[in-house]
Amino acid sequence: MVCPSGTSIRSASALFRMVTRSRFNRSIAAEDGVWYGISAPAGVPQPIVDQLSRLVAKVVTSPDVRERFATVGATPMPIGPKEYVAFIMRENKKWGEIVRAAGVVVD
Repeated sequence: MVCPSGTSIRSASALFRMVTRSRFNRSIAAEDGVWYGISAPAGVPQPIVDQLSRLVAKVVTSPDVRERFATVGATPMPIGPKEYVAFIMRENKKWGEIVRAAGVVVD
């Protein structure tokens, strides 16, 4: 998988004023939140991935987009393709462990 960019959204506190799961259940040692990313299929040439990454970062850090995100308590934090892949891998590992520890099964 090739990932041109990722944009993390730290908090949606302006949108949701409620106790979060992590604050409510301290036994779950995980941080969660909302994040958005853009992925491309494997095999996309690296120059195109790099260009998409630069353009997405430029858009999400523009004043009007930052202002729009702020209305819902979000902060754009663009990351590069390699960092995005590493982030996805960490998320998969983290949530996989939580699901297994909770004994979640598919019926």
